[in-house]
Amino acid sequence: ADDADRYRLLDPIREFGAAELEASGAAAAVRGRYIAYYLRMAREFGGHAVASDQLSRYAELRREHANIRGAMECAFALPGNERAAIDIATSMFLYWYMTGMAWEGEYWVNRALSYASRPSPLRARVLAVRSSLLCILGEVSAAREDAVGRSSFPGDLDIWADAEQRKRLASLLLRDGEVVDFEATFRRRDGTFRYAVLSCRSVEIDGEQCLLTISRDLTEERRMQAALRESDALYREIFENTSDGIFMLQ
Repeated sequence: ADDADRYRLLDPIREFGAAELEASGAAAAVRGRYIAYYLRMAREFGGHAVASDQLSRYAELRREHANIRGAMECAFALPGNERAAIDIATSMFLYWYMTGMAWEGEYWVNRALSYASRPSPLRARVLAVRSSLLCILGEVSAAREDAVGRSSFPGDLDIWADAEQRKRLASLLLRDGEVVDFEATFRRRDGTFRYAVLSCRSVEIDGEQCLLTISRDLTEERRMQAALRESDALYREIFENTSDGIFMLQ
């Protein structure tokens, strides 16, 4: 229960239990389940970090903080589980921020970065989280090193869900110098998608060519439209398959 007492094992008991687990031959399987449990918890928090139940999810992570650390240590130590550790560390970005533990988040993300050394969407996500944590810590110069000079191309920051949209936007800008109401889909750090409409104009600032962009988030609007379509389809199916008359009186 949320308000139940929680206890820590004395080190001798913990060490005895670990030795018995190793002797049983089930250590890898048990640790795998341990990692999977906290990976799921971290992902659920990352996917709902700004939802209405944010506080309860945050409180759950606070209670399980020590276990989450243990899960990441296990994942880094067990070959083939490094991706799980990376996903836990990056999914908990807002947790690191909300708890004032950006320094710990940076520690785990730095460890994660060593396992995502090659250009890939995964490395781009780790870099994006690290640069945000560094900004929170006041290390703006270091954060700029993670972001400045990188592009939104796949394998770098990789924020475009559809590479063809990026190409089309670039083509329109080259041709017209500006684009109005361009709809695009973007990939977030946690792998989810956001929909936006962009208006862009090429401008020159201090002799350097820059892109001035204004965006409007369409994600919630798209979700509502999808929900309405599903509702309409359901009512249409009920209406078309019922033998009874349906009347609406005012």
